[in-house]
Amino acid sequence: MVRVLLFSFVVILSVFSFVVTANDDMNSLFSEAYFGGKINYTNIENSCYDHYDKCDISDLGYGVYGGYKISPWLALEAGFNKYGHYEALYQDEIIEADINGYSASLLIPIPIPKFESFAGFMRVGGSYLDVNRNSSQKTLISNDSDFSILGALGFEYSLNSSWSLRTEYEYIHNVGGSEGHTVSLGVSYIFASNNKKYYSKKFDGDYEPKINKPTFTPASSGIKELVSPHEPVVLYFTNDSSELTAEQMYSLTPLINFMGKNKNSFLKVVGHTDSKGEEGYNLALSLRRANFVSRYIEDKGISVERIDVTGKGEKMPVVGNKSKEQRKANRRVEVWLTGN
Repeated sequence: MVRVLLFSFVVILSVFSFVVTANDDMNSLFSEAYFGGKINYTNIENSCYDHYDKCDISDLGYGVYGGYKISPWLALEAGFNKYGHYEALYQDEIIEADINGYSASLLIPIPIPKFESFAGFMRVGGSYLDVNRNSSQKTLISNDSDFSILGALGFEYSLNSSWSLRTEYEYIHNVGGSEGHTVSLGVSYIFASNNKKYYSKKFDGDYEPKINKPTFTPASSGIKELVSPHEPVVLYFTNDSSELTAEQMYSLTPLINFMGKNKNSFLKVVGHTDSKGEEGYNLALSLRRANFVSRYIEDKGISVERIDVTGKGEKMPVVGNKSKEQRKANRRVEVWLTGN
């Protein structure tokens, strides 16, 4: 019963994530839902009884997982793992075991400042281990299915705004009385990358920056004159926000039109923050802001290969960070034209 409930939770979470990200009214709440699959290699220490003739302690398996980020520094995740099939030979008897795991855990991202596409993470939680043993002699074998704590460390590499690769080491304290070690390689899909809504109707901070709208008409031949490689388009953000307003999207229109007509042009999108909060958090926030802008431009038909995205965190303020007004000026994304 327990394993059915846990597996159902994984399926429901995955379907719910898809439905949520397809619904514009809920995008801002569930903006980081993800789902993935993996292959794994598991070693079960001391899993055979004494006096065995042959003992398999390792096998290949697979797994699926899903979850969502409830903040930039915390995610909830659930998953299913097929840890493999194991055999042990004792004189004339063969004992086989199939091991499945149903887990729920907290995932904590660990930013790596100099590698923007790389991030570390750790997971802590619990797993229900379903250990199904059978004997060739039909002898009675104890049921070792039970709950166990688990811990994991890993790295994730972002391929683009939708897909990422994940590698992980997982430790399980109790697998039928033994200890389990699993290494895995997986691929994750972020549902939110398909969002078509990049702003919220209500501002979540204390300040709505004033942006001067460009004066042009769609038929104007002067669009190119509004775009300069020496002066970036600057977008300002409210405190702890990475969402675009309709006015900010409007201010990007001349640049997007220029990029569409000039196929040899490229963009550099650079995110920044003020100095409030921890440095690692601010670095992740600046990259998230830059990615949000990049995704909007991509949705307007500009290839991702023409956009370079970076986050500088709090390292490059345009003014000091002592006053409220100064911090407003530093919470920004700069969009530079780098070639034509």
